[in-house]
Amino acid sequence: MTYTTNKSTRTDAYEFTIDTKSDKALVELKAEIAAHNAIAKKAIADGASLYDGKIMFLRVCVKPRGPRFDADRYHTLTANATHFDVYVQTDADRLCAYKWANVGRT
Repeated sequence: MTYTTNKSTRTDAYEFTIDTKSDKALVELKAEIAAHNAIAKKAIADGASLYDGKIMFLRVCVKPRGPRFDADRYHTLTANATHFDVYVQTDADRLCAYKWANVGRT
């Protein structure tokens, strides 16, 4: 089951909350992000500039939420999660890797 909470969260990256990692909405979102990244990769291969801010890679982050049984742990363990928050973030590491791989390319 997927349910969306109020979008007035502390981050714009938040998408929705799910009960399991095999949720249909998560699978569909990952497919959309993979398609977006494939388009960005093709644009780079076709000679698009990496430095104009138009090329952007995205990634899906799934954060477990629920009780923390160990007071020393900051994050909930996946095994203890009652639900998961899904975020879509800019994958700056991947973009940086493409920039380094294309140093000197005109």
